[in-house]
Amino acid sequence: MTQQTRWMADRDRTLLAELLRAPTEHMMVGGGALQQHGGDAQRLVRRLKRFQAYAGWRLEVDRRAVGMDVTAFIFVKLKRQDAQTLQSFRENLSEQRQVIRMASLSGEFDFMLEFVGRCVAELNDFRSNYLNACDLIKGTTTLISLE
Repeated sequence: MTQQTRWMADRDRTLLAELLRAPTEHMMVGGGALQQHGGDAQRLVRRLKRFQAYAGWRLEVDRRAVGMDVTAFIFVKLKRQDAQTLQSFRENLSEQRQVIRMASLSGEFDFMLEFVGRCVAELNDFRSNYLNACDLIKGTTTLISLE
């Protein structure tokens, strides 16, 4: 048992694992998990808040059902990795509505972006008009998700 979760009871750990295993079933508007699991989920949320391990509920949407048929993962290598360059890249990227997630990486690439769009043409436009035009970027690799 790790130091960070020593406060967590076995039944909390079991419920948390169940919630994390199937987020699309449990992370619903209106606290679907709270309704589905009743008092156990409410108690778990209270404990997570108390130990500052709670980041809030999220809504996961079936992107294809709302016309967002393309998901791509774009790996970005910056020209420099100094603090100012990293901050500028993050700030510029925050304005791009089609990038729904960004992760800072260690290794060959500096960032991984998750892009969603209606069609491949939107992905191509994003790559051409934003990524290729950004003077902070040294190179990119794009992987399109099949599912």
